[in-house]
Amino acid sequence: MRLNRRLGLLLLVVVGLSACGDDDPTDPDDGPPAGGLMTATVDGNPWSAVQIAAVNSSGSIAISGSDASLLALGFAFVGNTTGTYAIGTGSTSSANVIDNLTTTWSANAFQGSGTITVSTLTATRAAGTFSYTATLTSGTGTPATRVVTNGRFDVSF
Repeated sequence: MRLNRRLGLLLLVVVGLSACGDDDPTDPDDGPPAGGLMTATVDGNPWSAVQIAAVNSSGSIAISGSDASLLALGFAFVGNTTGTYAIGTGSTSSANVIDNLTTTWSANAFQGSGTITVSTLTATRAAGTFSYTATLTSGTGTPATRVVTNGRFDVSF
């Protein structure tokens, strides 16, 4: 339980950091987002991060990104190796969808499900794929669940 709280807090901090910033995605001089690449399909719609944050704190890894409309995706897991990390009952991994910093859907040891597959993990970089279904946990948003598929990430710490 303590590990889930630690990962949840770390994930919220990283999501908050990724949602802040003044990047204008329409400015051709900006180039790619700092820190790497993060894309997915959210409820059937393409999504791409313009702000990305990634933290590796002694093997507790949190990665998040936010698009121009402040729809943020994030996930966290504990591990020092490549492989697949499950999100769901009994898992220490978690994931969120946060809409405009006001409504949150979560997948963790108590609700939702998914996977994070890490294909590259070094002291300075992580890359892989992710997918999850998250349940409404705070705010007054709809729908009751958000489905994230086709997720890809390649980030620097």
